[in-house]
Amino acid sequence: MAGKADPNFTRRAVLQALRIGSFFALLLIFATPVQAEDRICAAIREASWLGPYVPFSRSPHVASHDNIQLPEQWTAPSSVEVPNFGFAEDNFLFKLEFSCPDLVGKDLYLVVDYPNLDHLRIWDTTLKGPPQLIVGDQYPFDQRPLQYADFVIPIHVKEHNTLYLQLQTSGSVIFPLRLWNPIEYGTYYASKVLLLGISVGIALIMAIYNVSIFFSVRDRSYLFLSFWIFLFSLYQMAMFGLTFQFLWPSSPYWANHSIPLLICISTCSACLFGTSFLNTKQSNRLAHVILLGLAAVLFVIAMLSFVFSYSSVIRVAAALVFVTIFGLAATGIIGIFQRSRSAFYFTFAWIFLLLGILIFTAKSAGIAPSNNFTNYSMNFGSALEIILLSFALGDKINTMQRREKAATENLLHTSLSNEQLIREKNDALAVLNNELEKKLVTIEENRKTIAEKAEQIEI
Repeated sequence: MAGKADPNFTRRAVLQALRIGSFFALLLIFATPVQAEDRICAAIREASWLGPYVPFSRSPHVASHDNIQLPEQWTAPSSVEVPNFGFAEDNFLFKLEFSCPDLVGKDLYLVVDYPNLDHLRIWDTTLKGPPQLIVGDQYPFDQRPLQYADFVIPIHVKEHNTLYLQLQTSGSVIFPLRLWNPIEYGTYYASKVLLLGISVGIALIMAIYNVSIFFSVRDRSYLFLSFWIFLFSLYQMAMFGLTFQFLWPSSPYWANHSIPLLICISTCSACLFGTSFLNTKQSNRLAHVILLGLAAVLFVIAMLSFVFSYSSVIRVAAALVFVTIFGLAATGIIGIFQRSRSAFYFTFAWIFLLLGILIFTAKSAGIAPSNNFTNYSMNFGSALEIILLSFALGDKINTMQRREKAATENLLHTSLSNEQLIREKNDALAVLNNELEKKLVTIEENRKTIAEKAEQIEI
């Protein structure tokens, strides 16, 4: 009958579709682990970030074989290259598992490229027993297996490798994990330290230069700026773990407390620089009081960093730094409306630094991803700020020189005018004097004439 479907044909079509679907399902099931394994091995060969390949669990307790063993306790790997959980005081356990036949027997560096972690515990293969290695900025620097500012752990690649890494910190929880060839990592680390060294070295040279100018012109702006540049450079070195490595490697206490101390004291110096440079005591009394008040609060917070925990102090300090730099930029904008050319450079200097700190803070809070741009945003902003502040001080010197030159020219013009006036008055006096002398001569002649006539009359 026309239009009637063949039931056998329909049954065969359904069975064929089921066979094809089952084939692709099996292909997907067996191919996915291979593809995932290939991806993690490719990432290891290229020293790429391993965040997308490490599942993790979060707990308030230190990991052990007893409290971490069920698969449902693990969270799927992060979709970002560098897992970032912001400020959190929980323990985060990561599981790194890989099998790469071409890497078997090689020695690699397991690198956590973030030096500000309090505790990093590492188990090899199993969570039974205590961790094989514990490092962090709460332990002396020389306890690390390799003397790098980052956490670098040498591993020997086996046929199947399982590593558990648990981190806990009072600051930002960031886990930038990579596996490196030792030679390639040495080159990478040397270039990173060289770049930071150049930027910090230039900043310190600028600080010394401004101190020398201070002794020449006796303007306190240069001294406050030198303090700001020097202390903020130390703070940046501390954030990259370099002060712990080179300045106080045996003092974990100072390595942790120096970060909030340096950022507060340096920003306090920035407040004093702003009040002095913009002469807020005369030009903007309200801004002067606010900036000095912020400087006092920052100094108190710096002292409290030795009393309260790092996690509580650093959050308050970060908020105060943001408010202070915003206040400096706002004060500079007011100076621009008051027709101060130096305020233009001053304002944009703090705006660039403010943007750098905002990006860096967003990264630390887990809002922005962790990458080279966000990691070095504060350094970029600081470099631009120092350059623009140098222009501002140079413009201020030029303005002072122009004013001094104008004052000197006015004084010279006044002096020449006075000299001309004196000359004219002297000439007038000379004329008067000549006329007076002539009159005196006439008077004398008249006197003699009168005397002679008197004598004749007497005779």
